[in-house]
Amino acid sequence: MVEKIEKLLFRIAPIPVLSAGNLIIQLPSAKKVNLHLMDVNGMVVKFEKFNSSHYGLNMEDIRAGIYFVRLLRGNKVETKKILFKNSLYSGSIYPME
Repeated sequence: MVEKIEKLLFRIAPIPVLSAGNLIIQLPSAKKVNLHLMDVNGMVVKFEKFNSSHYGLNMEDIRAGIYFVRLLRGNKVETKKILFKNSLYSGSIYPME
């Protein structure tokens, strides 16, 4: 039997954020979630667990580039692509729909 994988809806904000700021993840409800931040090669550059409907992922140590934010909760999963622009003075995160 193949188990159906459901989407886990989430929102990324704010746009733009400071390079020393956080990528804000907003979920409809608070439950245990695993977060993977992956580069374009699929390598996990950050892994965090949280139990909240609102979470800030520190992006201070992340280089500029394209990344994938994947959230997993039970059999629900969702991945979003973002462009992170980081500089000495400011950084921006742009969802890439």
